[in-house]
Amino acid sequence: MRMRFVMTTGLFLAVMGWSSVVLGLDARARADGEAVPTVIGEIAGWGMFTHSGKADFKDPDNPSDKPSASATEVSVLLPFPVYQTENWQYFAGPQLDWYRYEFDHVRDLDEVDVYDVALQLGAAYSGIQNWEFMVFGAPGLYTDFRKIGREDFKFFSSAAAYWQCTKTIQLVGGAAYDTALGDDEIYPMGGVRWDPSPNLSLQLIFPEPIVLWAPTKGLLLFAHLLPAGGKWNTYDKTQDHERHSFKTEGWRTGCGIEVQLTELLWFHIAGGMEFDRNYEIENEDDDSMMKSDVDDTWYARVGVVLR
Repeated sequence: MRMRFVMTTGLFLAVMGWSSVVLGLDARARADGEAVPTVIGEIAGWGMFTHSGKADFKDPDNPSDKPSASATEVSVLLPFPVYQTENWQYFAGPQLDWYRYEFDHVRDLDEVDVYDVALQLGAAYSGIQNWEFMVFGAPGLYTDFRKIGREDFKFFSSAAAYWQCTKTIQLVGGAAYDTALGDDEIYPMGGVRWDPSPNLSLQLIFPEPIVLWAPTKGLLLFAHLLPAGGKWNTYDKTQDHERHSFKTEGWRTGCGIEVQLTELLWFHIAGGMEFDRNYEIENEDDDSMMKSDVDDTWYARVGVVLR
């Protein structure tokens, strides 16, 4: 059985956006029950650094200015199996993310630091032949930590079902609640996974399709598309610490390579483009203080993953 959960952004769905996570197995179950060894092991954890290049946008309050912004992200996720029965597996672990958005030529706005500090919780059930079911939750704080209020606590979640309909094809369906698309919202997720050979996997699953190819043992190439949104509470520097909502929307597409360092540890490097982006800051009355489309830009990511 594979254990998976879709990552929330707050997040690294904003940063990594892989379609699944596995704990334990390196083999894909075939419809006839026989295990097929696979070169491509699923991701079980990571530590990542990502930087998005400076991009221009329009400030509606100051059209003569030429504001720009760049972003830096650091993310760590390390879930652990905590209990297992014949048909159930449970896991838990920390997710820690830091995001810095740096603004130039924006009045009263220099840089914004926001954080995710969450506990990843999940359970997987495989008691029905050819089926797997996964539920996932991520209670935590999504804020700038300048002040902590009840609005900063959120509980993101997802649920999915996986049906192995043939030896090489698996159908996926479910729903998620998080900020991957920019707002606190529920959205569907699903699609098809096709593994035509042990070293090639096409995971065409919304919102994070990915293609993985392992030409040789210890080398993995991939290309992906993923949402790069997020939403946090921020507080100004006045004595009253007025609360604002800082929201980002966008998508990332790119490719990368992984090289195996040890039995479980892989070096990861990737890059590509960010597009269809928007930044928005609202006050407590839902009045928009800044809302602007942001130009396309590049991103680069480096780190390590556990497989």
